[in-house]
Amino acid sequence: SDGLYTMVPDDDIMAVVTSSQKPLEACRTLIRMANENGGKDNITVVTAQFVNTKWYTPLLNFIKRFRR
Repeated sequence: SDGLYTMVPDDDIMAVVTSSQKPLEACRTLIRMANENGGKDNITVVTAQFVNTKWYTPLLNFIKRFRR
């Protein structure tokens, strides 16, 4: 949600998501980071873990169209 991406830079979000062992760990870390950076809005984080990553890059490119 905007409470996350306005508080945590995209590069930091990507670093957390790609380095976390479990989706819940990534959610908790991102929410903590957003709150530490001011938490000026509601913060919602949803993660998913995909076993087949062949379409991972196209999915990221699709999501980027809706970002800032």
